[in-house]
Formats: sequence, structure tokens, C-alpha cells
Amino acid sequence: MVSTRLVPLILLMLGGCAASDGKQSTADVQRVCTREYRVGSSIPVVNCEAPMTDEERQRSIEELRNGARPVPTKTVGGKTGG
Repeated sequence: MVSTRLVPLILLMLGGCAASDGKQSTADVQRVCTREYRVGSSIPVVNCEAPMTDEERQRSIEELRNGARPVPTKTVGGKTGG
């Protein structure tokens, strides 16, 4: 049996949950969520993260471009190898 002292507390908690204004916070609006399925599973996993800024996006593109090129290395004899 629920104590009579707990009833107002429970009602207050439920009222607080129901009293949303229907607006999302700016942190929720600016998140990018993807749904991925793990190997061997039919249960999706949702990953949410902040979107990349233009600077981060440009740096990522440059890293991919630079990483795709073979960088010549110096050998002991002074010749470049690849």
C-alpha cells in the first residue's frame, strides 16, 4: 500500500514529466543520428553526435587526401622508395 505521504510526491513527479512545452533544446536539434545494425543482429543501434563544423569537415577532407597519397621515404642510400 502506498503511503499517503508518497502520493503528493508521485503526483508532483508525474506532473513535472508531463509539463513539457513541446520544444526541443538546441542541443537536441543540432545532433546527427544514424541507425546502424551490428553484424549478426537485427536490432539497430542509434548513434547520435554533434554535426561537424565547416573547419572540421575541411580538415577531414585534407587528411583523407593526404593519407591517400603514397609518401616517398628516404632509404639509407639516399634514394627515395615508394
